[in-house]
Amino acid sequence: MIRKVREANRLRLPCRELHESVSKRNVEENVPKMKTHQGAAGRFSVNKKGKVRRRRAGHNHMLEKKSPKRKRRLNSGTFARTQDENRLKRLLGER
Repeated sequence: MIRKVREANRLRLPCRELHESVSKRNVEENVPKMKTHQGAAGRFSVNKKGKVRRRRAGHNHMLEKKSPKRKRRLNSGTFARTQDENRLKRLLGER
């Protein structure tokens, strides 16, 4: 008789099978969110067309010995190489 009471109590609980199927379904939704790499976020940005913009190297120090023409050229931004775009977009959280 005690066994029948325990089985009856077990049946009155919320449906375990339904709970398990719901939790399995939500596994894909509960994966950890991808975080932006803050070092890359400060150095690169993605424009509307999806290209990755970057600064040119060599415009931070020892500027006295560089010609004004060279400094003006280094002052403008440019695009990252297409070979590096997928890696950089992943760091920036675009992919």
